[in-house]
Formats: sequence, structure tokens, C-alpha cells
Amino acid sequence: MATRLFEGVEHASLYDKYRPTYPQQLIDSITQFMKDNCKLNDGFESAVDIGCGTGQLTRDLASSFKNVIGVDVSEAQLQCARDSTMNKHNIVYKFGDEQNIPVDTSSVDLVTCAQAVHWLDFDKFCEEVDRILKPSGCLAVIGYSLPKMYYQGKLHSGLNRLFNELFSGPLKPYIAKQTDLLDNRYHDLKLPYNINRRDDSLVIRKDTTVTGIVNCASSYSHYQRYKKDNPDKKDPLEELKLKMTLEVGKQLDSTDEIEVTTEESIFLLLAAKNSEN
Repeated sequence: MATRLFEGVEHASLYDKYRPTYPQQLIDSITQFMKDNCKLNDGFESAVDIGCGTGQLTRDLASSFKNVIGVDVSEAQLQCARDSTMNKHNIVYKFGDEQNIPVDTSSVDLVTCAQAVHWLDFDKFCEEVDRILKPSGCLAVIGYSLPKMYYQGKLHSGLNRLFNELFSGPLKPYIAKQTDLLDNRYHDLKLPYNINRRDDSLVIRKDTTVTGIVNCASSYSHYQRYKKDNPDKKDPLEELKLKMTLEVGKQLDSTDEIEVTTEESIFLLLAAKNSEN
């Protein structure tokens, strides 16, 4: 059964508002792999996004596939996804998990799972993926790293050190063991099919602010768990923002936003089901 950490309405709203979106190159890499390895006579008909959350990747798939289904165990996240996708009529969101994907057998061209597979029972997930994929269908598993921060065009060691100290300090006891897979860039995962490829060349690049970085960190599951257990303690993200402000030489009472650029490296794992299955 999937680990359930993203259930609350407020948490879902933070996730939807502040988590990064994916570059078009990611969709291009997936569809090119499918063209090269998947013998799909009817083109790109259907995609299912497992652990879709608030629909960041689901929405991106809609421009390349005729029908897209987003699946998640959090009703709050699904409702947020529906609210953000009202103008895309080829997307449907459904409640389900990796053991019970609400899709017919041998009906899907592509299954994706972005920044979520480490929360799943991977063996059960692979069994369900194999059930719903058409022969020659494709599986794409996606993850991304913590951000690296650039200030005034240069990688800023101080800002990155302060951000990383958040996870080696107050939040460390609240980091779930499952995220070890993510921290190792999914190198420990073995996809179920012999035709496979790994792509580490893609990057999520975003112009943002220190406030934006702190807001994104507020959507992390370990921060939410910390806040739940320590409602009366100092907020580590408020302290982080103050330290980052001083790190770049700004006054604490300044109203100017500190502009930074973040880069999160993507790791993409692709596999194609045998055409004779």
C-alpha cells in the first residue's frame, strides 16, 4: 500500500502552488523513447500518471496523448488537480493506488510515476503496470533532486549549505526511510522490462526568490511532519529565510525579494514492455 503523507487540503494547496513543473524536454524524451521502442499502431492514445498528486505531470501529458488519467490516494490532491485542469477536457482524475489502478487490462500506452515511486510498494506497482500496459507499452519513472541555488548568476555555496543543513538538522528525524531511493536517484530500482534506458541529462530550471524556495520546502512531507509534532517550536523555515537573507548581505528589514535561480536535476527511467506479452 502506498505511504500516505500528502492528505490534507492545506498541504495539497502548497504542493500545487510551489512544487516545480517539468520542462517540455521531459515529455519529448519519453515520446521519443516510445517512437523508437514501442510498436504502437494507433499512436499515443492513452497515458496513466500514478501518484499524480496535484497533476503537474498529468497536465503536461495531455498535449501528447488523446486521453490521460491521473491516479492518487489523496482526495485533497485530486481535487486540487481537478481545479487546476478545468480547461483540459482529455484529463480524468481517479482515486486509486499502486495495487489497484482503476484502468482496464492492456489498455494503456504509457504509465508514468513522477517523484512518487519511492512511496509505493514497487513490486505491486510493477505487477499492476504490467497488467494495464498494452504490448509494447512504456513505463516512465521520474524523480528530481533537491535544488541547487544560483545568486547573481553564480552557484552560491552559502545558500546551498544553509538549505542542506535543514535536512541534516531539525528535519532529519522526520525524513522517511523511503526517500533513500530518491536520494540515490533511483539507481536502486530495477524496471520490469529488458528494453530500458536512463536519462540524467534533463534539468528543471526556475527563476524564483528565497521566499519561493522556503514556500516550496513547506510542501515537503518531512517539514509537514515536523510542524505537526512541534507546533510550539520555532519554525525552521522562518529561520532558514532569515539566514539566507543575511548570507547574501541583505538587511533583515528589507522588503526587497532576493532573486535566485534554482536547478533540480531530473532522473528519468524508461522501459518498454515486450510486444508479444
